[in-house]
Amino acid sequence: MRLVRSAGLFFLISLCCFAFSAKSQFTGRPSIVLDTIPEHVRVSLTDKLVAEDEAISNDKSKICAFIKTLNKDRCDYIIKLFNDDWLIGDSELSRHITTIFNNLLQSNPQLPQDASVYLYRSSSPNAVSYGEGTILLSLSLLSRLENDAQVAFILSHELAHYYLGHTKAAIEKFAQMNFDKNVNKEIKRIRNSQYQRYSRMKELMKGIELTFNKHSRSHEFEADSLGLQLFLNSLYADTLAPVRTMELLDSVDYPAFNSLLNLKDHFDFKQHPFKDTWLTYSKSNTWHAKKDVSDTAQTHP
Repeated sequence: MRLVRSAGLFFLISLCCFAFSAKSQFTGRPSIVLDTIPEHVRVSLTDKLVAEDEAISNDKSKICAFIKTLNKDRCDYIIKLFNDDWLIGDSELSRHITTIFNNLLQSNPQLPQDASVYLYRSSSPNAVSYGEGTILLSLSLLSRLENDAQVAFILSHELAHYYLGHTKAAIEKFAQMNFDKNVNKEIKRIRNSQYQRYSRMKELMKGIELTFNKHSRSHEFEADSLGLQLFLNSLYADTLAPVRTMELLDSVDYPAFNSLLNLKDHFDFKQHPFKDTWLTYSKSNTWHAKKDVSDTAQTHP
């Protein structure tokens, strides 16, 4: 397996997933867990997979076969999300989000009407468009939003990605990169070199990542523009909601609640007295703690 291909899942996730945050106004009983994927959803996913594979226009057999592999992996992953109980079943919350979603579709008949939205259990505030009509919203996203209009604005953004075919374009671009002669020649040179193979491969991967992120950023700006139009066509249209939503999303990398617990009050015992050094933070020197997550490395600035 080529190193570029082994990095495929990382790039594919980076290109297909668009992070957002939102504050839920909903409370109620625990939601139902889906033990297995509903049959009609499984059939719909597999039918779309067949249609996507038939629509591939690339005339190079290796690239075409690789695109089909990526499409199949994506389909299997979505099915696995259902079967592993990441997705929420029928509940008051999911029905409410579906109502918002359906209004966006009805208000914008130019959109593909086969799109679906599901809620999933995750502490990461994300909204994800998988490119074949499946859109996911995490519960932690909803924990940041304040009203239905803000939810509708984020859903509009994800629908815009689907309508514009951004994920399909990203998959095709990645497949072409996987078989790029210059990239593979450089990988071969690095493999055959005696020294600095790790650092040279890291730099190569970084360059590829930035190339993909630049491409993805242009998609994000397009989705922002079209998403705003889709949102304004709906009954949730509110000129203040998009601005407020972007303000909320700007704080997505920071905790929603900053109040500190007094740990000493709860963990100070006669036999085991609390040590103030436990509260002293020191940054790890391990390699995985040194990653520089700057705005440049993000798909959506």
